[in-house]
Parts: sequence; structure tokens; C-alpha cells
Amino acid sequence: MTQAPVPLPGSRAATQLALQGWLRDVFGQRGLLLPWLVAMLVLGGTVQWSLGAWLGDWGETEILLAGAYIGDAVLRGQWWRLVTWTFLHADAAHLIVNVAMLAVIGRPVEAAYGSARLWLIYWASAFAAGIAALGHGGAWWSVGSSGAVFGVLAALLGLGIKLVPRLGGQLRWRMVGVPALLLVFLLALGSEATDRLAHAGGCLGGLLLGVALHPQFLPVTALAARQRRAAGWVRGLGYAIGGVVLAALVLGALHLGRPLPLGPMALETLHYDGLALRVPALLRRGALSPGSRRCAGELTDPAWALRTRRQACFALPIEGLLILGRRDQQFSLDGDDYRALDRANRSGQWVQRQSGVLVYPLGSDLAWVIAAPQPLLQTYAKILQSLLPPAGSASVALPVGVSAVVVDH
Repeated sequence: MTQAPVPLPGSRAATQLALQGWLRDVFGQRGLLLPWLVAMLVLGGTVQWSLGAWLGDWGETEILLAGAYIGDAVLRGQWWRLVTWTFLHADAAHLIVNVAMLAVIGRPVEAAYGSARLWLIYWASAFAAGIAALGHGGAWWSVGSSGAVFGVLAALLGLGIKLVPRLGGQLRWRMVGVPALLLVFLLALGSEATDRLAHAGGCLGGLLLGVALHPQFLPVTALAARQRRAAGWVRGLGYAIGGVVLAALVLGALHLGRPLPLGPMALETLHYDGLALRVPALLRRGALSPGSRRCAGELTDPAWALRTRRQACFALPIEGLLILGRRDQQFSLDGDDYRALDRANRSGQWVQRQSGVLVYPLGSDLAWVIAAPQPLLQTYAKILQSLLPPAGSASVALPVGVSAVVVDH
């Protein structure tokens, strides 16, 4: 009877056995940092929705405007959005999916690289996702930790790529093929609202770190954590990242209720009924669908909508509509409507007619209307001020019995 040879330490066969045992055991380990990362996301969602309810009707919108990823705002100095957007989610399902992915994928990554490097991978991926999302251009908002979570998954793929020369066929499939296919599937998944640029940026950041960092393959326990204490530069960088995250959260909270720093809009001239009207040049155009309050179609000439007694509309950045049409189509033309239009004409400024609505008269029977979430009105009034004609240029004749005194709403 012959005895099977025992693999020598450091041999390829020993490496295969060790990695197979590591992969078998790693998903049963809880981790040291991972539960805190998961709790951080859950706490972020809890604060978002509870604080939003406490702030009132527009509370959650105010939170999103203060902390969501908005490309134009980032480029104008609001860097904290590269961090705070990972704590905010569109809804509970969005949060649950990201938390579940992180809870599963984070285990082998933390077991391979250690807690400090998992922290580094997570936030570097989130930052890379934010930089990639700048490729969209313009003002729009995005939320979610999926860019960072995709980066953690890509780091697992990077680990497999790093070890390819030492892997057999079965392990290559488990450590390279499976993560790669999962990434491709997840990148292709989603709807029109899915930010695939951010996902791709997070993947790239995590992949590069997964290849660059040195793995140790120790169990995630307190004893193993002491055995593989992270290098001084890694610990220092981890603490620095923690400080940046804390500062970002404070800055986001301090900007609740403040207008966004969006840039002015490019304008062009529209000729209609003897008027030379300035209209946005780059916003998507359509005709207002009264039932759904949506911009329907793609109009190259908003004057056509006016000539056919439709209301021309422009989809505003982030959220809301800019509407141009006849006053008798847009208003009931009661006393409050006349007073608001008269005040706007006299002041040369947008006037709020009601919650979420700004108005301004044009010519003898036209008017601009901004319909948007209340927290965005101040921002839109500022960036759309240049399209208004001079004060007093419209004709607003108050009906008999209607006082010019304006009551703000």
C-alpha cells in the first residue's frame, strides 16, 4: 500500500488546497469592519427617511438636494457630495439590495485584505464612481452606495487576477470567472435611471486596488487582526478617510435648505406674435401633456406649440418643468393670479403663486410658469432670471374690483 504524497509547503498543490479551504470557510465569517459598514448604510437610510418626514412635505427633497450627487454642484466646490450620496438611497428596496450585496461580497474581500484595506477599497471606489459620473455633464441627481459596492466586488476580481499564475482551472473559474460574470451581469442590469457610468467607475477603482494591494488570507478574527496589523500608511490613510467622511456629513447637514450653486443657462431667441422671447437653448423641449403634467415629444420650435394653442415646456435640470403658454390655459385668472402676475411685471422678478409654482407674464396674454419642488424654486429663480423680459414690458390689466395688494403664498 502506497501513501499519497503530501504537498510541500509553497507548492502549487498546497496553494490550491489552502485557497479552496479559504474560499469554503470565508463566507461563514462575520468580519470586523463589514458589520459597521452595513450598519452605516442602514443608519444613513433611517436618518434620511425619518428626518425627511420630520422636516415636512418637502423634507426628503431637501435632504437629497443637500447631499445627493449633483455633477454641477460638485464642479462648483461642493465636494462632499462625492461622499454623502453613498448614504442616501431612492427607496427601501434600493438600500436593501446594496446592503445585501455588500454583506455577501465584503466577507471574502475583508478576509483577504484586512479591515483597513476594505475601508480603503470601499471609499476609493465611491470616489471613483463620483468622478466617472461627471461624464454625464449637466445638473441631475444620483444617490446610492452601489458604485462603492461594485468596487468591492471588482476588488475580489482583482484578487483573482493577481493570483491567476498560481491557480488551477477550478479556482480560476471560482476566483476570476464567477466575479467577472457577476460584474458584467450587474453592470448590464437596471433601468433608464441606473447610473452605469458611476457603476463602471466604482468597478475600475476597486479592480485597480484589488490588483495593487497585498492579500494575506487570514481568518477575520480579533487574533488574526493583531497578527496582520495594517501598515502605518494604510492606518493613517484610513483615519484620514474617516475624517473626510465625517466632514462631508457635517457640510451636507449645514447645506440643508440652501439653494444649489448651478450655473446660468444658455438662451436663444424665439419669435412669436411680435415678441422676441428668450428661451433655454439646451433643455429638452416638448408640449405639455395636461393630464400627466409631462413634456411630451421633442419640439425643435416651441413657437409651433404656441401657434397651435399648446403649452411649450422644458424639462428642468434635476426635477421640474418650465412652461410657456397662454395665461388662460395656465391659470384660473382669479384675483390672486392677477396680483401675482402684476407684481412680477412690476418687479421684474419671479413671483411665487403657490407652493412649487413661480410665475412671470409676457406680452399681452402669455406667461412663464416654473413648476418644481418647493426647495428648488430659489435655485431656478436665480438661473432662469435672464430669460425674463424687462420689468413693465407685459400687459397685466387688473380686473375691476381686484386690488393690487399682493398676499404671498
